[in-house]
Amino acid sequence: MEKDSNTKRRVLFISLLLMSIIFFPIATAQPLDEPPKYFLTIIIEGEGSVLLEPDMEGWYVVNTSVILNAVAEPDWNFSHWSGDLTGHENPATIIMDQNKTITAHFIQYVDTIPPTIEITKPKNALYFFDTEFSARDTPFIIQMLTIEANASDAETDIEKVEFYINDNLRGTDLQAPFEFLWTEIISGQYTIKTVAYDNAGNSANADCSVFKWRLHPILILPLFIPLYMLGFLLTHRGNPFS
Repeated sequence: MEKDSNTKRRVLFISLLLMSIIFFPIATAQPLDEPPKYFLTIIIEGEGSVLLEPDMEGWYVVNTSVILNAVAEPDWNFSHWSGDLTGHENPATIIMDQNKTITAHFIQYVDTIPPTIEITKPKNALYFFDTEFSARDTPFIIQMLTIEANASDAETDIEKVEFYINDNLRGTDLQAPFEFLWTEIISGQYTIKTVAYDNAGNSANADCSVFKWRLHPILILPLFIPLYMLGFLLTHRGNPFS
């Protein structure tokens, strides 16, 4: 009996040993087709976000190239990177060769610089029905005129341009080209003023003094009749009264 018992123990031991030899390498071996992955942690300082391309929700296969694009919220600017990425370049590119932690720093920005604006029309010239004819020392306008202004702002862009005639607001334009059709019917000396506002609320203005003359129909009539008769004669080469 004791001999049989020892034999059974030897058989069981050998069986377990063989099983451990066969299955242990399978349980501990790494799959050959699964490369290691590393985790990318993004930290935000200030108000903004970081767009990732590609965006793998943190986990990246080794040696993956990742583009980081820092996007600031309104009134904030991107400042710099720190951690496993440094510098001011935006967008920036990293290679995922280890776990990485990167901080994007944003700083609050207040635009206090006013925009620039100039009146480009009228110039020092004679204008007849919105058409420039000849240079003058001061603008002289007959009938209507399209007032034009050039406004720009390098920080927060232009929100609007207002057009004033003798300090009375007459028109507003929200996008370039900034212009306003002036159809004043009373002759006299006027001051044209344009005011540009940027998106931060800063403003700047430009003005010019002009003389406007309305050509009244009662003044055109005496000229129209002889001109009509002359045109009729030249066209028909005959007696206009026949």
